Amino acid sequence: LETNATYFYNITACTSDNTCLTNGTRNFTTPIDITNPILLNMTVFNVTNASTLVSWQTNESTNATVFVGVNASLSGFIVNSTTFHTSHLVNVSGLINGTRYFFNLTACDAYNNCVTNGTFNFTTDQADARPAVVVSSPTANATINTTITQIACNATDDRGLSRVSVYTNITGTWAE
Repeated sequence: LETNATYFYNITACTSDNTCLTNGTRNFTTPIDITNPILLNMTVFNVTNASTLVSWQTNESTNATVFVGVNASLSGFIVNSTTFHTSHLVNVSGLINGTRYFFNLTACDAYNNCVTNGTFNFTTDQADARPAVVVSSPTANATINTTITQIACNATDDRGLSRVSVYTNITGTWAE
């Protein structure tokens, strides 16, 4: 039966000689749904430097809203899904690398019974874990006319370099 719906019925009783009596049409109304949904199994995964995925389930069909901010007041932005499901997956994108974000989840059923869970948090990855290396000399595929040469390079990254190593060999194959 559906919630908050009126159903009509009648009852007819018949004897073995097919004499029948009907009591007339009656009705009843099912109660309005006033129960909040339940959020289950919330997971944050695939965190990158600019986005993350948030998933969870609900015990009944609901929409999905994720409130996101850089502090616990969640005064950042909202990611909505207005379709009703019991399994939810929301892509939170447009994030800043290396930043701690706070969020909560809100789910509402078709009768506007809502539940909010949180505040949760995650930190986006740094922009790029690999250092940038620029070789200024010798240039690529250069021919050197001496037995001694200087290799000049500049290496930078956003985490602080721990070392820079230059490996050379005559075959062009590398093994450490």
